[in-house]
Amino acid sequence: MLSKLLEKYYLISQEIETEKQADLDRMFDSLVSSFIDTKQQEESQTDDKDWFRQHEKNIFALRCLRIAINCRLITNGYYKEKEQLDKDIEDAIENVKNIEYAWNISEAVLKDTLEVLLNICSDCGEVVLTYFENKYNLTVRDAGEITPDLYFLFIMIIDYYKQNGREELAVDMLEGLYELSSERNPLEIHQELVVKVIELLGEMNLPDRIVQIGDLENKNFEPCRNEYVGEFLWLYGCALEQLSEFDEAENVLKQCYSIRSMLYGEGKWYTDIVKREYSLLRYTTSGGMDDREYLCSFVDNIESGLYKNIDEDMLAVIEGKTLYIMLMNWAYIENANEYDFYLSLYESICEVYNDCEEPLLKVRLAKNLRGGYYLKMGDYLQAEMAFIDALDVEMLEGVPEIITEVQIKQNLLIIYCVQNDMKMAIPLLSELLDVMNSDEEACTLTET
Repeated sequence: MLSKLLEKYYLISQEIETEKQADLDRMFDSLVSSFIDTKQQEESQTDDKDWFRQHEKNIFALRCLRIAINCRLITNGYYKEKEQLDKDIEDAIENVKNIEYAWNISEAVLKDTLEVLLNICSDCGEVVLTYFENKYNLTVRDAGEITPDLYFLFIMIIDYYKQNGREELAVDMLEGLYELSSERNPLEIHQELVVKVIELLGEMNLPDRIVQIGDLENKNFEPCRNEYVGEFLWLYGCALEQLSEFDEAENVLKQCYSIRSMLYGEGKWYTDIVKREYSLLRYTTSGGMDDREYLCSFVDNIESGLYKNIDEDMLAVIEGKTLYIMLMNWAYIENANEYDFYLSLYESICEVYNDCEEPLLKVRLAKNLRGGYYLKMGDYLQAEMAFIDALDVEMLEGVPEIITEVQIKQNLLIIYCVQNDMKMAIPLLSELLDVMNSDEEACTLTET
């Protein structure tokens, strides 16, 4: 235990020294720039201010980590770095003073520093509290609502950890901020903070953590009808859907739609995007015609330019994903022209966004859907060509495959069998059987 803590301590110390060296290098570059022409000097000074401010945040985040490790060392009986701990706490206080643009080390600066350190040092906070009691006679933690400065400090340090490979620590701090808000903030401010916390958890793709908070907070949001409630229900519902809790997700999204339609009205983006998600969920689980009709109208609204203030790329991605899920679950093609129209829209979007990381916007998927359409229409020659084209499309490395080559070849085999083309069917069937056998062998080896 002690050896691991010491290893972490020395590693974080190296990171701090690297950050300090970067600061010195930048100061040297800034000095050199003072000898260049006035216009370049002004631009350089602006860049320097931004850089040094970011450096202050970086060094604060790293110092907090070293303080936390040092506190754990002390609770384990190791006091050799106690002097460094005292210095780091003083430097952290100075960092907070600079970050908050305070003139001096005020009581507010001390309390904000203490709250951040207690959050990071959650398992050894007594060491930090003792220091603040002895040095500053600060014996009582603030019981009032979280100030904007303290909130900014938390979010700033969380963002640094998230961006620098310490996501688990960022999550712990987020949950600490949430708990602090639960204790100290009035309802409306707490609702706003909860939304921010689960937004950040969503960015880190942690639906289970969102649902944990959502389950606890749902009762606090239920009586209210404001934009925070709408956003909370949206994020909570999407997380439930991601965890395959479809019945609960449907119920939460329905509540969200009701609130947003009251706040914003029908035909507005924030209302329609919820109804789109709700309709997609219902359509994929029960295949309701009403839900498909709404999804078609949602796509039509995008095509007509109804949502003018929404980013074009984001709209195109949402439209493409909607079309794919809609077309994949379109069990019976009652109107061939209608299906072909929406399939053509999907194909055009895939042509533009094939190289993006969204797995549902791939030319291979579009061509496979086109082959399926021709198959249902009885145009076997066109279907065969579409499936062969799908196989010829290269997949983007690192992007999950929604449909594999084997699945497309199975579709192609259906075409050959329907046409009684045994010359093409038999070699392909043999190839697919070999794949199945090799997969079974791989499974057997894995089990043993």
